[in-house]
Amino acid sequence: MFRRLLYAGVLMLLVLTGCSANAESTVDSAAGTRTAEILALSRAELSKQASYSIESKKEEKTTYGAEEERKENVVSVVFNADYIVSPFTVHMITKNSEEDRVKEQYISEEDYHEHVTDGVFIKMDAQKQQKEKLSAQKFVNPYDWIDHYLVDPGSMQLSEQGEQYVLSIETSTQKASESTRQVLEQEMLDMIKLSYILDKETLLPQEVKAEFNASSKSELLQLESVSEFTTTLSNYNGVQEIVMPEAFSEQ
Repeated sequence: MFRRLLYAGVLMLLVLTGCSANAESTVDSAAGTRTAEILALSRAELSKQASYSIESKKEEKTTYGAEEERKENVVSVVFNADYIVSPFTVHMITKNSEEDRVKEQYISEEDYHEHVTDGVFIKMDAQKQQKEKLSAQKFVNPYDWIDHYLVDPGSMQLSEQGEQYVLSIETSTQKASESTRQVLEQEMLDMIKLSYILDKETLLPQEVKAEFNASSKSELLQLESVSEFTTTLSNYNGVQEIVMPEAFSEQ
């Protein structure tokens, strides 16, 4: 009799545990679906915008050298860009803490003009134009990091802050999906953190934060690098025109 009661109790416990696990799985699944839906809607709304402005601040801290004499180097870069979707046109200004000059670029479907000195712009060749255009396309797309690192939208965490949604994820080579892990290993990254702040009403991205951690060790040398990006998007449909400057030919 006692054994029958004991078996019945154990069986009931297993059933309840299973129900609890299934309930948690269902909740996680529903949350992942909602996050993926919000992200998809945000992408759709962003694709409808004719233009916008971007400011991105990057700080890269690198620690290197032998264990007994570690050195640290910090580089800060600020990017400001106006972007018109069609025809593709970008005006970008870059300020680097390690350089005296400011880099100014105009990139369009067919042309690439770069400021050299005293208001003088050089028109670069087609190969340089294509390279800079591809780089600019990634820069103006705030969701490029999700695409590049094959992040599953359903695995992102969703929270709310007042009138904003916050979509975030932290993944490493240990806990990332196999496809993402392969990308991280190819780029020698240990961990990435991504955070997207969206306006609840428009679903347009307002701010994007990204952090990339990398390290490399050998018997004689140890290198660690942390790159942090803070990008703000604004002035949606507010950039009416970007005029390519007159430029000398490089050839």
